[in-house]
Amino acid sequence: EQAFKVDEAQYGNWSRLMLFLPPKGQVIANVLPHMIQGNEVRLAGLAIQLESEGNDPTRLEFQQDVWIELSLKWEALQEMNTDYTVFVQLLDEASQVIWQMDRYPGDGVFPTSQWENGQVVPDNYTFPFDLVPGSYRLIAGMYDWNTMERLMWWTKDAILMATLEVQGPAEGS
Repeated sequence: EQAFKVDEAQYGNWSRLMLFLPPKGQVIANVLPHMIQGNEVRLAGLAIQLESEGNDPTRLEFQQDVWIELSLKWEALQEMNTDYTVFVQLLDEASQVIWQMDRYPGDGVFPTSQWENGQVVPDNYTFPFDLVPGSYRLIAGMYDWNTMERLMWWTKDAILMATLEVQGPAEGS
């Protein structure tokens, strides 16, 4: 649950090598499980960590080499016949996607059709960025790869997990 996949390589048809790293940085967001729910699955937990310079998580002062670590916990509300794909996107102020990952939950190796009712599946992401100052939105959701239809989360097709305000260096730095 507490490792983040940063790389993966496939060797032949049956061998896969994955590199995982432990979490680092400060937790800047935690969402309680009752907030977001679809019909078949709910987001049961969320934590976002940033490795940045400075000690104040409300004023993120960095320009380069930012690592964002995202921990999701999905809970099956019923057994599912469909293998849903998770999407995670970082959007800029113009709602342009500047980073995206689409994969099965459970770090890409646990299709939803294998979940049992009530099962909680951890799903971790890590990604580096050279972010310029501005406002960024981190969103996630699930969709059916065959139809490209997204699951609805109340009235929306994506979950807003966080808004990140990236500021330039402090005056005099």
